[in-house]
Amino acid sequence: MKLGFYARLAWDGIRKNGRFYIPYLLTCVGMVSMYAIVAFLFESPAIASMSGGGVVVSTLGFGRAVIALFAVIFLFSTHSFLMRRRKREFGLYNVLGMNRRNIARIMLLETAMIAGISLTVGLAISMLLSKLAELALLNLLHETVSVHILFSLQAVLRTVGTFAAIFALLLLRGLWQVRTSSAVALLASDKEGERPPRANWLLSLLGLGLLLAAYDIAVHISEPITAMVWFFVAVMMVIVATNLVMVSGSVALCRLLQKNKRYYYQPNHFVSVSSMAYRMKRTGSDLATICILSTMVLVMISSTASLYVGLEDVLDTRYPRSVTVETRVDSLEHFGSEEFDFVRRIARDATAGQNAAMEKEMDMRIAGIDAYYMNGEFLTDGSAVNLFDTLLDAQVWLLCVLPLEDYNRLTGGRDSLGPDEAIVIPANGADYRQDTVRVRGTKALSVVRVDSTPPPNVDAAGQISSVLYVIVADLEEYVRPLMDTDRVNMFGEPMVRLQHMYGFDLDAPDSVKQAVLDRMFDQIGAQRGEEITYFQCEGDAGARQSFYSTFGGLFFLGVMLSIVFALATVLMIYYKQVSEGYEDQARFAIMMNVGMTAGDIRRSINTQMLTVFFLPLLLAGSHLAFAFPMIRKILVLFGFTNLPLLSGVTVVCVLVFAALYTLLYKVTTGAYYAIVTGEENG
Repeated sequence: MKLGFYARLAWDGIRKNGRFYIPYLLTCVGMVSMYAIVAFLFESPAIASMSGGGVVVSTLGFGRAVIALFAVIFLFSTHSFLMRRRKREFGLYNVLGMNRRNIARIMLLETAMIAGISLTVGLAISMLLSKLAELALLNLLHETVSVHILFSLQAVLRTVGTFAAIFALLLLRGLWQVRTSSAVALLASDKEGERPPRANWLLSLLGLGLLLAAYDIAVHISEPITAMVWFFVAVMMVIVATNLVMVSGSVALCRLLQKNKRYYYQPNHFVSVSSMAYRMKRTGSDLATICILSTMVLVMISSTASLYVGLEDVLDTRYPRSVTVETRVDSLEHFGSEEFDFVRRIARDATAGQNAAMEKEMDMRIAGIDAYYMNGEFLTDGSAVNLFDTLLDAQVWLLCVLPLEDYNRLTGGRDSLGPDEAIVIPANGADYRQDTVRVRGTKALSVVRVDSTPPPNVDAAGQISSVLYVIVADLEEYVRPLMDTDRVNMFGEPMVRLQHMYGFDLDAPDSVKQAVLDRMFDQIGAQRGEEITYFQCEGDAGARQSFYSTFGGLFFLGVMLSIVFALATVLMIYYKQVSEGYEDQARFAIMMNVGMTAGDIRRSINTQMLTVFFLPLLLAGSHLAFAFPMIRKILVLFGFTNLPLLSGVTVVCVLVFAALYTLLYKVTTGAYYAIVTGEENG
């Protein structure tokens, strides 16, 4: 046979099955476009050369890999549906005299056509939109927009190579399915049904137990570091539990509904419940996938959008003053306030040189102590705590010990403390309700008051652990027992960090702030004595662009991946509705012959759709609600602590997604109704 004959058969197969191939083709085009856009941005010289460009490029590289991996998983899933619809046609070819080699040629040409169209259209769209995407990304990053044309041969070749490999794997999988099936099996493939599954209460309870356990982890973990460690464990538990609940639990639900005779033997319930019970094993798996994809979209877009919108809040938290200088000494003998007079003098000279006035001056000494909190006391020796304790019981804290003299100067207060008393201030989302502060190796202090407003402290604001300020009458006396040992803390550093924090605000442009910072850095480096073991100068002016690069890149990637996951969700729902429509067509035809009206059919369809269609959305909302405390704690690692903003952005994202989901429900329900009633052929 000539090649043109096979090509015509391949094209006719795609054209005649357009209802299935067009959505699949559009999804392939979308996947190629998204991957290529990210690949073009990854190669963009404008992004690579900007401030913080390395962070953005790394983020885009990660996103490109995620899109490629997801494309493999999702296209394999949708291709299985297409193969199920085409097997009968291939079986007919076999009966008419074609051998498997001839069928393989048709499949090869079909795959080549789909791949060619997907890559051609996808790359064309990406070339048109990549510049727009670059402009959007640069605008998010507050960078100057470039005028060059965004094109990269490397990005094109990488895209073609990646998706050529994916389509080759899809072809090999299809060839193997045809090769291992007889002609009779191929002809009967579209008639294959599933045995009505049994209600497995054990698996249903196991799924419910796993889900509740994951929810419990998400709600009760209090430490950001611990939340990060357990987040992936909780995610895996939720994925497994969702599948068990959707498959076994939905079957059990259908069986319960069938036993309720008053509910089951109703025209609008009988057909819908019986058909759901018959195929709930596969339907439940589809619903679980839709639920997981919906949850991924909601978590990703709400968290990245919150980070970007709240960027200035993060800067204010991380840099409470426009200019901050941290200096460290290793001896209490050099920790007096007068030892740091040269820093104050340099600051006054630097601001005077820029005609800028200092405001809200901050001047304090802090003894920083990293510790684990276990069994009512703080442990400073890392060898006293093992990894298992860290993950389950131990809480990581930063203790900031301040002398009462400095604290009163900062607050304008007149507090007094005895030698065994302390004022404590929990910060960074921490909660401390003990009557004493016990640090192993020092004396126990009685807590006379718990304040709510911590002093500004750049070092504490940048911490990923809980922070506890401890105000004592005599700092040197309190920390000296820890200074007299050669032991190191859990990070291999000196047990106590003796820090002097000096900062102030400047009502001036970022350029002036940065000039003051640079001047102070040079002068402190030149004038510091040997007793100063470490110093740094930092402020929001120098960090702003870096933060925009990080958070803007994450937000952009979150939007791109959310689009990819949303496309997958739409296609999954569409194929589910269409495939079930063809499966139910014969059932509804029989019911119409025995007197079921079009109105009864529509009511039955609405019952089935409302029972099943919105279940993934409701469960996704439940996942997001219980994951919210853990997401909040993980965002603390980025310096984000604005709970009202996170709550508001999350609610908006859920409402928008629910509206789009409802619109999709109306469209796909209409397609399902047209199939089962035969209107699509009329």
